[in-house]
Parts: sequence; C-alpha cells; structure tokens
Amino acid sequence: MGQKQILLLILAKIVVIFAVIYGIHLYDSNAIESNRENIIHDLQTIASFSHQYYGKSKTQNGGGNNFTGFEIPSNLVNNLNGTYTMIYAREERALFEGIGRQVAESGMGCNESGLKIKYQISVTPGNAVINKIH
Repeated sequence: MGQKQILLLILAKIVVIFAVIYGIHLYDSNAIESNRENIIHDLQTIASFSHQYYGKSKTQNGGGNNFTGFEIPSNLVNNLNGTYTMIYAREERALFEGIGRQVAESGMGCNESGLKIKYQISVTPGNAVINKIH
C-alpha cells in the first residue's frame, strides 16, 4: 500500500473512534435525562397519593386534613427509576425525596461527579413543588 492509503486508513479509524465516543456520550446523556424525568414523575405520583390521603377522613383510612401517618406506596419506595423516602410528614406539609439510579455528571448541572440524581418534592394541601438537588 502507498502512504496515501495508509494515511486514509488511519484517518478513517480516527473518525470511527470519535463517532463511537460521541455515540456513547449521547446515550449516557439521554439515560441521565430520562432518569431525571422518571424521578420527577414518580415524586408527582407520590404527591398525588399524599393529597388523596390528606383529603380523606380518618374513618376512610385517610389523614383527616393531616399528612401525618402517610406512607409511600410499597411499589414506589424502590423501583427501576430510583429510591424514594419521606423526609417528614406534618399536619400541613410533607417532604419526599427521590434518588435516581443514574450518576449526575459534573456537566449535567451537578458540581461534583459521582453523585446520584436527587430531587425533593414539598407537598402542601393545595400545592406540590419540585426542587432539584443534583
């Protein structure tokens, strides 16, 4: 083979390597964003269940206008998206946290690498507010 052919083969290998690296990066970014969206969705579902509990009377196994006593449904405590815990449940407010399965990279809105995706949702009788932690 001539020198031009060898150079073209080397150039082709370099282009393929960069394309593979770029594809892996896109896949990882998509997985992280998908996990973020799923964590938010699950937290909103938990907030909906807590609102239902709050509105039911105690005779109907509800809170009687109180979040105290609410428990996260067992199928949502730990699922494919992440792990969910109740930080606290008080009379007029509850706070839930979701920790994702994906690690939030430093370029994805998290200053420290190695931390998992984390969101919290603050629930009041008429409202639910999501806060991004990592």
